[in-house]
Amino acid sequence: MPGVAVIIKESIKHHELEKHPKEYLQATSVRVNDGGNGLTVSVIYCLPRCKVDDNKFTEFFRTLGSRFITRGDYNAKHTFWGLKLITTKGRDLFKSANKIKA
Repeated sequence: MPGVAVIIKESIKHHELEKHPKEYLQATSVRVNDGGNGLTVSVIYCLPRCKVDDNKFTEFFRTLGSRFITRGDYNAKHTFWGLKLITTKGRDLFKSANKIKA
C-alpha cells in the first residue's frame, strides 16, 4: 500500500499519533499543540477498490479527537464536492461526515 506523510515545520510543537494502517485506509496523523485542546492534522489514502463503509470512516474520524483536519485521497466521488457522480464510497464518506457534524 502506498505511504502517506505529514510534513510539519520543526518550530511547530507537535507529536505523531499512532498510525492507522488498515487494509482499507492508511493514515498518518500529528497533534499540533496550539495552546488549547490541540489540533490533529491527518493525511489518508484509501485504495480505490477497498470497501470502506460509513462506520469505518466514522470510527477513524473519532480517533482524531474533537478538532481535526484530514486530507488525502479517499477515492470517494460525490456531487457534494463538485464531481459528476456519486460512488458507494463517496456516499459513505458523506454520510460519515454528516454523522460527526463535519
